[in-house]
Amino acid sequence: MQAGRGGRNYLLPVGVAYRRERDVEVFGLDAGSVLARMEESGASLSILILDACRDSPLPPEGRTSAGRGLGRMEAPSGSLVAFATAPGGTADENRGGRNGLYTQYLLRAIEVPGL
Repeated sequence: MQAGRGGRNYLLPVGVAYRRERDVEVFGLDAGSVLARMEESGASLSILILDACRDSPLPPEGRTSAGRGLGRMEAPSGSLVAFATAPGGTADENRGGRNGLYTQYLLRAIEVPGL
């Protein structure tokens, strides 16, 4: 789950009853801090894949952004951030499937040798 707040994106666990906007800072993980830790690792390439297929779980009155999907992110040098959809949008959730539609096809493509 994800939510944009104040120009930052948070990766949120499912199953939490979010009551107010600042709950994202308590229960969530700032996606920017994930990118920063990846950059500090010294790896020549870091890849962060975000399949934003769910709306923000925040109460409607607590949403500072459009309340849907993730906001735009800048990737540090040597990093790739892949989104399943454009900023502010949500991807096809693929109801009934194990993963969102983006992830379903990504997993299939990862298994193709030489791709």
